[in-house]
Amino acid sequence: MNIDFVVKFSHLGLMQAPDLDQEWRDRVSGMLKAEMARRKLGYRELVGRLREMGIEDNEKNLSTKISRGNVGAVTFLQCMKAIGCQTIRLDD
Repeated sequence: MNIDFVVKFSHLGLMQAPDLDQEWRDRVSGMLKAEMARRKLGYRELVGRLREMGIEDNEKNLSTKISRGNVGAVTFLQCMKAIGCQTIRLDD
């Protein structure tokens, strides 16, 4: 389940905090796209590699998730492994 906002309960009632995760979603998207580009790998090939790992997804669904950055940690790591990335750098 993707959660795009934070909900806080207080004695004043229900308050919705602004989306503070967009920068991280952009980083996830950028990292996956950059690694795919380095290896000249398209979504079709990525789906095929994931399938070889026993992971079922389709090209449209995967491209949508990656372009929006709506990729959970498990899917991110599965994609990075399928791409062939062995090191993930988090510094800027």
